[in-house]
Amino acid sequence: MTYQNVIGFVHNSKKGYPTSWYDAADLYKKWAEKQEWARETLSERNDIPKWFKNGTAILDYPIRKRAGRGVHEQIPQLATNYSNDLGVTVTARPRGWEKHGNWIGPDIFPAYQEKRFSASVNSIKNHGGRLFLYLEGYQWMLNEPNYQYDGRDYFRKHCGDCAVQRMNGEYTFSNKGRVYAQGCRTTETAQEALYRNALKCVELGADALQIEVVGGGGQPCYNPKHDHPPGYGKWIYERFADLLQRVRTDGRKINPELALSIEEPCELYIPLLDAYNGRDFRELRWPRHIPHSRGIPLFTYIYHEYALGFSGYHWNFLTKGRQLYQYRNVAMNFVCGKINGFNILNRPEDAAITNHSAEARKFMRDTVRMTCITGNKYLLLGKMMRPPKVDCDTITFFYPDVRSGDKAKTNKGNWKESRVLYSAWQAPTGELGCVFANYTTGQADFNVSFPYDGVLDSPCKMLVHVPGKEVRTYQDVTMPFSRPFRLGPREIMLVELLPASENERINSGGL
Repeated sequence: MTYQNVIGFVHNSKKGYPTSWYDAADLYKKWAEKQEWARETLSERNDIPKWFKNGTAILDYPIRKRAGRGVHEQIPQLATNYSNDLGVTVTARPRGWEKHGNWIGPDIFPAYQEKRFSASVNSIKNHGGRLFLYLEGYQWMLNEPNYQYDGRDYFRKHCGDCAVQRMNGEYTFSNKGRVYAQGCRTTETAQEALYRNALKCVELGADALQIEVVGGGGQPCYNPKHDHPPGYGKWIYERFADLLQRVRTDGRKINPELALSIEEPCELYIPLLDAYNGRDFRELRWPRHIPHSRGIPLFTYIYHEYALGFSGYHWNFLTKGRQLYQYRNVAMNFVCGKINGFNILNRPEDAAITNHSAEARKFMRDTVRMTCITGNKYLLLGKMMRPPKVDCDTITFFYPDVRSGDKAKTNKGNWKESRVLYSAWQAPTGELGCVFANYTTGQADFNVSFPYDGVLDSPCKMLVHVPGKEVRTYQDVTMPFSRPFRLGPREIMLVELLPASENERINSGGL
């Protein structure tokens, strides 16, 4: 190789911690922060719309299966209900708005039930909400049996030679019964089709736009008619970067507050995007689908202060057999510093805030407000730190089959884990914040060791925030230290560690 491909050796670099993936991540981060894509942190960037950087809640809902029952007309009030209860702006994310169905492109206009859809969008925005549209990337759908869609004639008429050719000469791909082709990024046809659709989405009212099925990679192409070397190459990045710049620049001529995102993160595109869709909550499903594995928040740990992430949608709290799974999803997104999203499946009339249990409403409200308001400088803008040491009892978590709602039938679907999920963050201004979430139905009594001497000078001040309770203040805290805590069922907590003023040091009552 003509470039450096070994940058160091992993060893225990943090006193009191066993050697772990954090050591490798620290090594990589030291290199990554010197690269062009990490030149500015989120707090330094002024090109990201404030409405998104300040935090929102994403409401994902379907508009097809129940369109005849007035779903278009229900959503504006539903979004308002969510906004009033959660205390933040709600961003509506309609699913299946495209002409032929969900994730069927690039023939996506006019929108499904266009007049009713447009009226619904206008009403959402008139009530203070925002609109988030997902857009198929370079994927050209050929056959989608779920919608009885046959796009082969459209493909032959409009794609020409723009398709990616595989090494075996074929151009088709398949996934769960769907058959599709991929447009090659070096072709004007593929680039312009995606560009035109993106700008039409903004004209339709999108405040946020996500380009789907691209992520950090791209399909290698062996089509000899295309203007690129065969296989993988930097052209994959360069052409998509060109497209992102055009969409973001020209889209903001239509909507100056447009936020642009892609599905799954990639470090190279950080300066060109406002956000990314991450799935830190996922286990045993794509993109963390390797059997017997467990995920780690690697990209979050390395790049959280540089890239704003939000959760992919996840199931609502009404589905039988999945409640613990759903609470864990929300808790995991919370402790991983993601803007949260909620999926109301196919029953919008059943999913109004008033129809959720009081416990579910409180958990949604607490995590959203803590992320967007009380803990914004940590959970959305902060740097992820190594977590504190937590001594807590464990539970056996069963990962359900999300399609049937049943508990997993093999041991690859269950494991023991702490009753409390947790993480640590450093704000751009230097303060530390540790968050904890008890997503279970039982009380959690646990001890936390805070090993952050050298990060924050002692003595310092500790503030303990538990939603619905008075903030507790402790003065003259000396690092490192340990302390017991208690969280009730479905309760969360933020522990702030702040520099103490001179007067506070003198007048402190101690821990």
